[in-house]
Amino acid sequence: YASQIASYLGENDKLRFDLESEFDNNGDFDLLLDNVRNNQFLTLFIESNIQNYESLENLNVNFLKDGVDPDVDPPVLIPTLTKTIPIEDLVMNEFEINVDISSNMDLVRYIELEPIFRQDDIYSSDNTVGDVHFEFLEWNEELTFFSESGDKFMKVPLERILKDDLTPVAYLFNDELQHLTLPEGIDFSYEVSQNEYTSLDEYTLNIPNTYIHPDNQPEDPPEEFKDGDTIVLRYNAPVKKGIGIGIGKMYFQDKPDGSSLPSAEVLLTDISDYEDYNTYTSPYYYSIPLELTPFDTEYSNSFKSIRIDFDLADGQIDPIVDNIVKFSNMIFSVPYPNYELTIGEVIIQSVSDEPTEFIEYLDERIWQFTELEKFTSDDDPSDDTYTLQRTNSPLFWGDN
Repeated sequence: YASQIASYLGENDKLRFDLESEFDNNGDFDLLLDNVRNNQFLTLFIESNIQNYESLENLNVNFLKDGVDPDVDPPVLIPTLTKTIPIEDLVMNEFEINVDISSNMDLVRYIELEPIFRQDDIYSSDNTVGDVHFEFLEWNEELTFFSESGDKFMKVPLERILKDDLTPVAYLFNDELQHLTLPEGIDFSYEVSQNEYTSLDEYTLNIPNTYIHPDNQPEDPPEEFKDGDTIVLRYNAPVKKGIGIGIGKMYFQDKPDGSSLPSAEVLLTDISDYEDYNTYTSPYYYSIPLELTPFDTEYSNSFKSIRIDFDLADGQIDPIVDNIVKFSNMIFSVPYPNYELTIGEVIIQSVSDEPTEFIEYLDERIWQFTELEKFTSDDDPSDDTYTLQRTNSPLFWGDN
């Protein structure tokens, strides 16, 4: 489902999606709403893009139901369904949001995105000076003008909003990062204009042409910037607690029939005899579920990077010696025929307190043992029966 929503969310702002108004009596989507409330989906995937995400600590995905009297009472939060997504996970997933919708969805009407902003570092309420920002410039005579007093300045559109309640409002440095002070009676000035497309304020700083070089003597005259001179500009910008968020497609993942296996998984196995299937599971195997990537497919020609952290204390693996798990094979499994798994690269990286450069890449012929057979269905494929030719003997077959 494509929603295509863009919004700016500041502190205490929330973005709410009305499932009932969007889907009810809306053709095929009317059935989609019924299936959501009948708990027939596993996961909801939301394609998003977030700007200024550095200000975020978490993103809450809330589910709400109607109040007792929907015409009067506000929607009611269902706290047991709220999912908190840390910013690290959002960045790792390229801002794809996914939430469990497999149960307790019968009363849900709204999905709500609630940003939780950072309170530490520059985002602390004690910060009164804002965030330091640097820009690298060159003096350009074509951008200069003379003030009413006859002093020359260069106009510089700033990348950020200027925090104008500080003194001075900016600092100048040369290409050796030496601080350049201004002569007495000369100071910065600035102008504020409104962008005609975004309606946001834009700042232009007027930089004086004359400065005092730190290596000069007090009696030496001020120096002047010449065309092409490098300037490092430092100024402070207000800390912005707010995000721009765009919502694209929404994907509802069906529950598979009659099984609770993951859509795909990685199995770590310690195989001692490749002819004996029992050694594939004994003494152990370690299962790592792989989530669906509905917005990264062979048709979009894109891959999603996923990170898998091993938790040796999660109860899956018993044979641990000196915090080391010995495994001989990684098996990628897709239990359901309606899913397809494509792998671009596998990286095995050891995390250590000691510096290391060891990373192993596996990217050659990952599917070298895959067999493909094609079948042609009739007009009603629901009752078709197909028989595999099995040109080569399958690894898993029959009782195995």
